[in-house]
Amino acid sequence: MTAITQEEFDRIVHEMTAEKPARYDTLCAVAERLLWRKLERKVASTPALARCCTAEDLLSEVYIRLIKCTIPNFLYRDDTLNNDPEGFARWVYTVAGNICRDKCRSAAARQTVALDADPDDEDAPYLQIADPDAELPFEVDESTDMLRAAFERVLDMDVQVYKIITWAAQAVLILSADVTKIQSNELMIRAYEHMTLSEMWASVTAASARIPWLKISAAADDRLRKMLAAPFSKDVRYGDMVYADFFMKKGAKASISDWVNRINSGLKEKLR
Repeated sequence: MTAITQEEFDRIVHEMTAEKPARYDTLCAVAERLLWRKLERKVASTPALARCCTAEDLLSEVYIRLIKCTIPNFLYRDDTLNNDPEGFARWVYTVAGNICRDKCRSAAARQTVALDADPDDEDAPYLQIADPDAELPFEVDESTDMLRAAFERVLDMDVQVYKIITWAAQAVLILSADVTKIQSNELMIRAYEHMTLSEMWASVTAASARIPWLKISAAADDRLRKMLAAPFSKDVRYGDMVYADFFMKKGAKASISDWVNRINSGLKEKLR
């Protein structure tokens, strides 16, 4: 059975090439469907991966890689549209496998881990190793309610769109990767510096979907997309601007910290 239908593939192509600003909803949804269970089991069965990342981390990196590379490395690799859904599924598996391999290398592991590119490999031995934490229920408490309320208020703030996306991206990163605010600044730069704001927002919304209590409403998403579609200059939309273009002279880390602190100051006023 085809892992990606022709209809899904056509929707991916349309969202990425015809819509302004580009959308990545179907791309990320398909990637999650293809990879999530495999990544969970791969992490559970590969100590080198388990020591350095989670399945959520890997999937987030896959989103980023696909958003940046799908058009030049697959769809229009040979200047004409590569209309091959099955080939695209295999390519997505290859991208994920390369990310797993790179993670192991960075952890000084000598073994090779590649995701099987066959979409019908559900009986492969490594897939029989279950993630022991996969079925643990998530319990919402007062702190998550406060965080959810803060998230909703930030997305409704009347400030520059790149500042809103910065705050949201850092919040999702801290929550999903369990890092400190200072550590997240470096990760933010590494992940988003060369992305457009539209690509960055797509990555944030995809990653936020892995946080059980966090849901970006359709209204908030539409509002952000309208802000991204607004003109930055005569011929350029905000969504087409590269994130690094907004960094101030004092540098990327200082810019991110400044924007997040300003958002937090406004948030305190709203939550009083």
